[in-house]
Amino acid sequence: NGNTLAHCTISRNGGSGVIIDGDQGQCNDNTLDHCTIDGNGGNGCYLNGDEGQCNGNTITSCSINGNASRGIHLRGPEGECNGNVIVECTINGNGGRGINLYANYLGGGCDGNTIRDNTISGNVDIGISLVFSDRNRIEGNNISDTMGGAGIGIKTASSRENFILKNTSTGHTIPYDLDSDDTFGP
Repeated sequence: NGNTLAHCTISRNGGSGVIIDGDQGQCNDNTLDHCTIDGNGGNGCYLNGDEGQCNGNTITSCSINGNASRGIHLRGPEGECNGNVIVECTINGNGGRGINLYANYLGGGCDGNTIRDNTISGNVDIGISLVFSDRNRIEGNNISDTMGGAGIGIKTASSRENFILKNTSTGHTIPYDLDSDDTFGP
């Protein structure tokens, strides 16, 4: 808990660039600030709260580009990945979703996270994806040119009460695909 990685370059590793792993334990209140994470063989940044906690972490002003899988992946299928903040990052050209939040019906959570003021472009399938993830705030992001797969800017699935506002979503097959009880605005 409570670690900081700042002004680092993390590139061309065989797996994920950064793994913050709370599986069966805790990995809370860590900060990733002004880092460049590119060309890695897995996710750019992976926050794992499976059967544990990965809460209250901050990713700010990072450049996360050209990784083989997702740009940023938050996962809490049987544990918690809650209250994390992703702000003012550039997330481009990754081989999977730009930002992916995933929990499941088994009682895990990927809830109460904030994704704000990011530039997300040229990722595969979906720019920002929330699955079984509730009460998150998605605000002021510029999502463009999602390619391949579904071609969706922002998608919520089996999620509730997310607040989605002031985002720009262009150059996709589907700009927004949101659950009916999400709140969204201009």
